Amino acid sequence: MKNKLLFSVFACVILGAAACTNLSDDNSIVQKPVPDDGLCHLSVTATTVKTRGHETGSPEDNRIDNIQVFIFRNTGGADNGILDASGSASGTTVDLSCTFGPKIVYAVTNAPLITNVSTVNELKAVVTNLSDNLRENLMTEKFVMVGRVEKNMDFANPALSVEVTRRVSKLTLEAIYFDMSSAYYQNSDIVFRRAYLANAVTVAHLDENYTPVAADYANKGTFTSSSADRLLCFNANEEIDPTDPRYISAIDFYAYPNPSTGNDTSMNPWTVRRSRLVIECSFNSEIFYYPIDLPALEANTYYTIERVTITRPGGKDPNKPIEFGDLTYNLTITDWEMTTLTDGTNI
Repeated sequence: MKNKLLFSVFACVILGAAACTNLSDDNSIVQKPVPDDGLCHLSVTATTVKTRGHETGSPEDNRIDNIQVFIFRNTGGADNGILDASGSASGTTVDLSCTFGPKIVYAVTNAPLITNVSTVNELKAVVTNLSDNLRENLMTEKFVMVGRVEKNMDFANPALSVEVTRRVSKLTLEAIYFDMSSAYYQNSDIVFRRAYLANAVTVAHLDENYTPVAADYANKGTFTSSSADRLLCFNANEEIDPTDPRYISAIDFYAYPNPSTGNDTSMNPWTVRRSRLVIECSFNSEIFYYPIDLPALEANTYYTIERVTITRPGGKDPNKPIEFGDLTYNLTITDWEMTTLTDGTNI
C-alpha cells in the first residue's frame, strides 16, 4: 500500500436548531453552530497516516506547506464536472463551502497556487514542473501530491477522506564502491564528477494518467543544468584514491513518472525513451560514463540501487549501456515504504 495522507472533511448542514460536531486537536468534540445559508461548510485538515508503522526516507517526504481543494459537481447532467467550490491555505487546514449533492473532490498539496480552473478537466490538465517540488531556496524538497474522491455531500455522510499521493518517483543510490585495485590503475588520477538522471521527465500534469511527450524530458542523453538540479543531479567532483577502495553513499534523485522502456540512443531527432542513472567519472582527465537502465518510473514509487561497484573506466557514451561486466548493481522497486516488491538484478 502506498504511503498516504488523509484529508478529513466535516460537513455542517441545516437542521433547524441542530449543530454540527467536529474534533479539535486534542480529539475532544466541538459543537459548531449550524449555518442558515443553505451551504455545506467544510473544514479540511491534512494528517499523516503510517500504514506499516515506519516510513522510507526523510520525514520531510510527508511535510505539507499548503493545501488546495477543488469540489466539482458530479450530477451526470449538463453541469457535470463544473467547479462548485475551491479553497486554499498555508499549513494543513482550509475552510470552504459548497452546495449539497454528488461531488468530485480533488486535494492538491505543495503545489503553486492554481487559478483559472472552472472544470475538472481543466484541473487535470494543470501543468506541474519538477522544480515545484523544491522550496524557494531550491535546497529542500516539498512534494506535490494529488488525490481524488467522489462523494455525495449530505448529512448522512458528513465525513470524507481523500487519499493523496506524490506525483514524483524517487530513486536512491545507496552506495558507490570504487574498487580500483588493479595495478593498471594504481597511478591514475580518478575523479568522481557527478551522478544524474538522464532522460528524466520534468514536466507533468496533475492527472496521474498523463503520458509525457519529448518536450517534457530533461538531460536528454547528457547532463544540462536546470532549476531542478537539486532533484536530478549530485555534483561531487571528488578525487578517488585508487589504492584505497571506498564508498560514496546515500544519494537521492527525483523525477516525474516515465512509462517508457525504449532503448533508442539516437540524438537527432531525440525521441521518448527510458530514464537512466548515469555516473560520470574521469580517469587522467578523460571522462567516462556508467549508465544504468531504469524500469518504467511510476508516481509515488521508490526505487533503490543498493550498491554500484566500479572497477575500471566506463563507456564513452552516456546513452549506451556498458557491455562488460565490471559494473554491478542491485535494483529494488517498492512503494514509498520499505516493503520489497521485486528482487534486484545484476549485470
